[in-house]
Amino acid sequence: MSKVYRIELDGQQLDAEIRLEPGAIVLESRGGTGAYARNPQYSAALETILDRSLGPSSNLERVVLVSRDAIKSFPDIANRLLAEGPELVALGPRAAASAIRTRMRTFGKPPGNNIGNSQKRLRFEYGPGKLVQQLKLHPVAGRPKRLANRDQRRVTAADIHAAVLTLAQGGDAPNFDGSRDYDLVTLGGLRFPPKKVFGLALERALGIEAYPAHFSAGWSQPSFELLQAAGYAIVPKGEPVAGDQAVEPGVSPLPSEDDDRRWIEGHPKRVAHLRRERAPGLARDKKAALLATAGKLSCEECGFEPVAKYGPAFLDAGLDVHHRTPLAELPAGTETSLADLALLCATCHRIEHRKMALAKAS
Repeated sequence: MSKVYRIELDGQQLDAEIRLEPGAIVLESRGGTGAYARNPQYSAALETILDRSLGPSSNLERVVLVSRDAIKSFPDIANRLLAEGPELVALGPRAAASAIRTRMRTFGKPPGNNIGNSQKRLRFEYGPGKLVQQLKLHPVAGRPKRLANRDQRRVTAADIHAAVLTLAQGGDAPNFDGSRDYDLVTLGGLRFPPKKVFGLALERALGIEAYPAHFSAGWSQPSFELLQAAGYAIVPKGEPVAGDQAVEPGVSPLPSEDDDRRWIEGHPKRVAHLRRERAPGLARDKKAALLATAGKLSCEECGFEPVAKYGPAFLDAGLDVHHRTPLAELPAGTETSLADLALLCATCHRIEHRKMALAKAS
C-alpha cells in the first residue's frame, strides 16, 4: 500500500499529492477547476521534484506515464516511457520539466491513440536512496481510510435517489472531481459523475463527510453495483443512451410508488398554533422517487415541467408534494407511503385543496 505525501517548498507544503512506493514516487494528476481543483500546484511540484532529483549524483532512473487511460491504451511500460534519467540530468531541471510536459501533451495522438490531454500522472523511478529526505516529503495527515464493503453497502436506493436529486437541483459534492471515464445516466437522460452520486449517498447513509479515499469506483466495486441496482445506467463517458431506457428485469428503482416503507405523520406539534407535523424528508423522497422512475419532475395533474420552461436550475421549483388524504384528517401516528402522495404544481395543488373543501361541504 502506497503512502501519500506532499513536497515542501520554501517552508510550505505544495498542494499536490505524491504517493511513495518502493523505489519510486507517483505525482498524482491535476484535475478540476476553481475552488474544486485537485492538486492545483501540480506544476510547481513537478519542477521541485526534478530540481531535487537531477544533479551529478542523481539516482533518478526514468519517468513513466501511469495515467489510467495511458495504461489501458499502452499496457507495455516501454511505450509509456517519457524520459530516461541521464537525458533529464543533461537537460537540467527547467528544461527537463518542459520536455516532460511536451511529451505528455503529444502522447497517444494520431497516428496512435488520441487518449486526451489529461495524461499527467507520472511515476519517477529511482535507484537506492532515501526519497523522503531527498525530496523533502511530508506525510498527509488525517487522510480518510477506505470504508469496509459492509459499510458501503449500508447505502440504500433511497440514499442514491436523494443524491441524484441534490445534483439535479444544482447541488454539488465538492470533495469529488468530475468523472473522466463514466457517466451515471437517469431514465430521463440526465448525466452525473458516479463518484459524486455515491459520495453524497454515503454521506446521507452514514452521516459522514465523504471523500474519494472512502471507496473505489469500478464494475467490481460496491459503489457501481449499488448505483445500478437502484435503477441507473453507468456507461462510458459520452456513450449515447436512450432516454426511455428500460429498468433491468427484477431491479426495482426504489423508492417508487410501490415502496412499502412508511413514514409516521400526523403527530400534533405545538407552534404558534396547533398544526399537523409532516414527516421529515418525505417530500424529498417523493421527488427523488419520481426523478428516478420517470427521469423528470412534473405536475401529475397538468404535466407542467419547470425545467422544460425555465431550465435546470428550476428542476422542482413550483412543485408541491400533496397528500391525497388531507394531513389534517390523518389520525395521530398515521403511516404514509409514497403512493399516498402526489406531485402537483402550485396551481393544481390549490385547485385540489379547493375541490376537497367543496366535497367536504357538500
